[in-house]
Amino acid sequence: EEMSYCGANYLVLGEIVRRVSGQAFENFMQERIFGPLGMIDSSFRFDADKATRFVKRGPDLPHGSGEPDGGMDNERFLDIPNGGAGLNTTARDLAIFGQTFLNAGMYGDVRLLGRASVSEMTRNQIPGIGVDFLDGWHDEASWGLGWAIQGNDRWRYFHGSLTSVGSYHHGGAGGSYLMVDPAHDLVAVCLSVCPDIDAESGEHRWDCDAFQDLAVAAVAD
Repeated sequence: EEMSYCGANYLVLGEIVRRVSGQAFENFMQERIFGPLGMIDSSFRFDADKATRFVKRGPDLPHGSGEPDGGMDNERFLDIPNGGAGLNTTARDLAIFGQTFLNAGMYGDVRLLGRASVSEMTRNQIPGIGVDFLDGWHDEASWGLGWAIQGNDRWRYFHGSLTSVGSYHHGGAGGSYLMVDPAHDLVAVCLSVCPDIDAESGEHRWDCDAFQDLAVAAVAD
């Protein structure tokens, strides 16, 4: 009847991976995804050697150090491997991951996923199902497997006016964003610090729509 975005689903998925593989979740990710794809700066564990490279949010920003638990600036948050949150990475590594999907599951000579798997992950799996999401009700939630799928409805702050129907993306609560637009042969990554969250609605005002339009408008051919 209604789609509800829930990070707990990804926590469960991470636990399934752990039990089926017999490996710690972060070890499985390193062995099966990060290592083969050459995502050298991606980890679910805090790497003290890279501490100076972490972007801090500061006390006055959403999820910043001013929150009671220290928010995303808390090193404990950076050292909790699970399927729902906490990946430490770079724009380059996220671009590699996005390019793998744009290439139908391959990056270089590494095949991460089958073409059919990518196709299923990146299509709307719940047609006709709506969602009450941050900026209000949408008749079509348009969600794949881990990806938000661009439909005809343009969500405020999330969807630009130039992105193609059928493009797909995923954003993180702190202001991270990865988009793949097959029609424009485009992968775009934005790592920002979300500047504001509406206290009443919970709406993230991070201007992903403007970023999308800048990226798509830069495509020359």
